[in-house]
Amino acid sequence: MEFKWYKNELSPYARAIREEVFCKEQGVLPEEDFDGSDRHSESVVLLAGEKAVATGRIVVGSRGEATIGRIAVIRSERDKGYGAATVNELLRRCSEKGFDTVYVHSQIRAKGFYKKLGFKECSDVYMEAGIAHINMVKELV
Repeated sequence: MEFKWYKNELSPYARAIREEVFCKEQGVLPEEDFDGSDRHSESVVLLAGEKAVATGRIVVGSRGEATIGRIAVIRSERDKGYGAATVNELLRRCSEKGFDTVYVHSQIRAKGFYKKLGFKECSDVYMEAGIAHINMVKELV
């Protein structure tokens, strides 16, 4: 298992994973998923052997807050711990950069996954790209 980091660009690996998971599986429009934030973010790709299996990104908001997102694992590689490993790598990088608090815009169906990783709900449910979401937060200190 190896992580590859990309700054201010979207790797072809991350694009392919997100197209498969968000656009094809979940029906998210490409212009909603590829929202321009990748030009101002750090993204990570998890390689299992030679295969890119998971991705995620860190975006720093206008108030200086760190938000992780676009976390996706290709269908054939789910339930192998790659999602949690990717989130933990994103959190490690946030901590390394000095962030004390990290947010995630979680799909409702993924809320339990993030709770297991120490995130807590911090908003009401809202719709994003036609999918119910909730904001969650984790303190790193």
